[in-house]
Amino acid sequence: MKESASKDLSDHTPMMQQYLKLKAQHPEILLFYRMGDFYELFYDDAKRASQLLGYLADEARRFRGRTDSDGRDPPSRG
Repeated sequence: MKESASKDLSDHTPMMQQYLKLKAQHPEILLFYRMGDFYELFYDDAKRASQLLGYLADEARRFRGRTDSDGRDPPSRG
């Protein structure tokens, strides 16, 4: 979904409304949005970051769950 695809923000949550307004003001940047202890990328930004960083969204979902696909703790990251 492109951020600009939905002009009517009333269909979105307040958080997503804020995100979409900020993104409309700065379409050229990757907008990291803080969600609790993590920063998230949405829509085209997530796809672009994945391409730029060689990072798969599924890896992030698995890491967020704090376990790998076998239920073990993920390796320490630095």
